[in-house]
Amino acid sequence: MLSSDNEDWKTWAFSFATQQGDKSYTVADLLEKVVNQDKLLNAGGTKKKATTLLAGHGISRPAFKPRKNKKGKQKKRCATKDCKNNDGVHFHKFCDDCYSSRKEKSTAENESAALDDVPATVREHNRNRKLMSQRNKQQREALLQQPNALLADMADAPAKKNKEKER
Repeated sequence: MLSSDNEDWKTWAFSFATQQGDKSYTVADLLEKVVNQDKLLNAGGTKKKATTLLAGHGISRPAFKPRKNKKGKQKKRCATKDCKNNDGVHFHKFCDDCYSSRKEKSTAENESAALDDVPATVREHNRNRKLMSQRNKQQREALLQQPNALLADMADAPAKKNKEKER
């Protein structure tokens, strides 16, 4: 089988030889495994995809079968106390309206509470850093404009010389 032109049989024979190693086996066991492999390889007419057996084990890879929900689609209520809306998605706890209102409340509370906990020296330091970065940005932009101004002057220089010669 290792000298076969069929890649499936070559692979199966190599796998069988590797797994079997020096262990003894009967001809009946070998024939049984070959017959099972042949059945799997020739099962092309069925809807089930043919998978090769792992040599020496007599089992194929399990096929994925999605679970069917026996309960059917159940609508789940929002977890907010007085809300009668249904959740839009099965893994959400709150309806979209309640979720967005809770999110807005929590971020507003967290931001104000977080700012209250920041010491005055840190606030001052951050304000100074922002001012410095704005100044540095303005200086950088001014420096970047200088080469453009020089290039514009150089482009205008030949035109000025031509006008002077004409006079």
